Amino acid sequence: RLDPDAEALRQRRLAALDSALAVPGIAVEYHWEASDTSGSGQPSAKYVDPESGQEITLLDSIAFSLAGAAGAVADSSGPAYSVSLRTSPTGREQLIATTTARQGDRIGVLVNGRMVTLAFVQSPLMTMLPVVARVPQEQAQALADRINSR
Repeated sequence: RLDPDAEALRQRRLAALDSALAVPGIAVEYHWEASDTSGSGQPSAKYVDPESGQEITLLDSIAFSLAGAAGAVADSSGPAYSVSLRTSPTGREQLIATTTARQGDRIGVLVNGRMVTLAFVQSPLMTMLPVVARVPQEQAQALADRINSR
């Protein structure tokens, strides 16, 4: 039996991704949280973190996007799936630079303009960049397929 709070978080996470996948096309962007102090750029619109339900303001400048990605991978860890971007050689250099400079900050992941993940960057990221985690296989595969068909 699921904890009611855990079930509410799961439903919020799934609804955010469903909403993003309902939009035609694909755009994946990473934006630093505006409350973090080391960034440049102006705060943009507010988003709701699908994990906590808290309102989050992100910087308008894009820290990373599909332009630096070579493709996407859907992977399982038990019954849940995740989707990650594989970086291109140029994207890898950009990702290392931006995440090295911003260790300890949070980064929001927008899919088609909807926040699907808010992640804490603990160390520099190099070749793989998470998009979403703990989603059903169907959603993970649909997102990875859409990214890979761009």
